[in-house]
Amino acid sequence: MTPTVFLSAYTIDIIVGDPRWFPHPVAIIGRWTRFVEGKIRARTTRASEKKGGKNRTFLIWLDTNLKFFLTASGERITYNLLTTGCP
Repeated sequence: MTPTVFLSAYTIDIIVGDPRWFPHPVAIIGRWTRFVEGKIRARTTRASEKKGGKNRTFLIWLDTNLKFFLTASGERITYNLLTTGCP
């Protein structure tokens, strides 16, 4: 990442910031975890504990892919703004 791209992205982030109408991805993941954990703990057995491990694995996968997607799309939008003026 060049200094120009970094400074441009930083400036856009300061100006635009996080939209108030869209919840932060960490809050979405937290709500999902709380919901699924409540369902799993409602009937705690050895089998449901294994489901909890699957849920944890899924959430780690989801978190990783969301970060990658958001970073890649953010970089693409910034690059397009700098080179063509269109997102």
